[in-house]
Amino acid sequence: MKLLDRRNLPALLCLPLGVVGDWLIARGITVVGDAGLLASRGRGWDRVFSEGGLATEAWVLAATCVLAGTFMVVASLAGALRVPRAPRLIRWSITAAYVCLVIYLAVLWDAVRMFADAKLLPGNSSMDVFHVRLEWAWWAVALVGGLAVLHVQWLRRSVLESFSTRCPDPILPPTGPAVGDKIVENLRSHGREPVFRRSVYSSFMLHLSLIIIIPWLMSLRGCVEDVKMPPGTGEASTIVQMEIKKQVKKKEKKKRYVVPKEAAISFYVPTLDDSKVEKEVDAQTNQTYQAGIAGGARKGATRGKSGKRGSGGPGGGGWPGGMDDGIFQFYRIEYAGSKDWDDGMTTGNADKNFLDYLRRQVPYPVAPKGKSVHIGQLPQFNKGLAPPFVYMTGNGRISTSRKEEQALREYCLGGGMLFADCGGHAWDGAFRSFMGRVFPDLPLVTISKEDVLFQEPNPLGIEGPSPLWRHGGSEFKGVKSNGRWLVFYHPGDCNDAWKDGNNGLREDLYLNAFMVGDNVTYYAVTRYLEETAKYRKR
Repeated sequence: MKLLDRRNLPALLCLPLGVVGDWLIARGITVVGDAGLLASRGRGWDRVFSEGGLATEAWVLAATCVLAGTFMVVASLAGALRVPRAPRLIRWSITAAYVCLVIYLAVLWDAVRMFADAKLLPGNSSMDVFHVRLEWAWWAVALVGGLAVLHVQWLRRSVLESFSTRCPDPILPPTGPAVGDKIVENLRSHGREPVFRRSVYSSFMLHLSLIIIIPWLMSLRGCVEDVKMPPGTGEASTIVQMEIKKQVKKKEKKKRYVVPKEAAISFYVPTLDDSKVEKEVDAQTNQTYQAGIAGGARKGATRGKSGKRGSGGPGGGGWPGGMDDGIFQFYRIEYAGSKDWDDGMTTGNADKNFLDYLRRQVPYPVAPKGKSVHIGQLPQFNKGLAPPFVYMTGNGRISTSRKEEQALREYCLGGGMLFADCGGHAWDGAFRSFMGRVFPDLPLVTISKEDVLFQEPNPLGIEGPSPLWRHGGSEFKGVKSNGRWLVFYHPGDCNDAWKDGNNGLREDLYLNAFMVGDNVTYYAVTRYLEETAKYRKR
């Protein structure tokens, strides 16, 4: 028996309907939870949901999805069992799915508008809003198109005749083609004016390609731009502020013994205070130096190196491996699993605030805002022109394929650096497991407070950097290979310290977080340009 025999058509057409119905039910169950996660971000998101009425719209959408999905599942089962009235039920269920998807598009349109008004999107231009809507709407539009194809098939004579004649469908005429057959023939022959129809098709496809398809393809993996650093020379210059504290050593009072002069025993015992070496050590160590915060205005502050930021020696700033049109960029990693990979990018302005801080410290160009790159895109950058570092954060799972993990490994071993920042306790375990998959041969080790990462360009002193909220403990970790740090792991969410308002941290702590970011990115850029110098030709 042939699979595509007419007698099998109802069952074949019911299968995709049942799948779509199951999917709609699943989406209806999860949509309220997804809305709750967005609202729980706070900082404007909760206000949009409460005052804008999005919470109510989410419940309406969820109920519609569940009802439409249930209707489609029941109708598909009726069609597979050849119930006489099944064609009508199926057409009604498809109509219910249309209604559900239209409601989804309306809620999406309204939600994106409110998010843009509240400045919660990565960008707030009309094109930024359009791309966000397109990103979340394309699947619904595609699903409407697929359902329309199925709808037409359920209007064809061959399908309608496969059901019992005891309950004839009103759409099926006594003789001749049914409605669905006429639609298919019209599309095949291009109607009464085929030339005009072809021109309409061509115009539609051209506009669709220019407005949607080509920008979408450019946003996929493989379309990346070269990353260039500013040229020049400089040093790891900074303003080092120190407090000088005198440590006055109290000398113990010597004990005196009274004995006869004629005694044969001498009670004089030399002490360490009589040692010249010990006195020299005391002279050199009776001052302790504690690194302060740039701009912190501490008493007794002294100025460190006066050169401009960069490498290669004194100069106006920049790097010997830079290019004339270079600019310092901040890239985040996109990945699946955690919904908060963009936390601080879309809300709180963490990336922008860090770049603003850096712009005040350096003489070379700095980008006005951060960018993002999917983890799978890393191999697509030209060698020597990739981001020197990529920033990664989140709060939850890290779901990556083996290919994506290999992409990150090759990026790091090829000169790049992963700047990871723990956004929550759950993410700490997920990240450590992730590192075990990316670098099974390289351990995640503790970074010494004396490491160059914590000394240039901002010496962080004997206390080192602050672990802040300690989501991942109190120690800073990293992965090292051939003397170079491939991964830097901040355990305490410096991303939150960079946000607007600094999450209520006192000044020395949030400035410490900015300086840690400054040190890590300076290290990453300097080492990357050294490692990849052979790939760049001026």
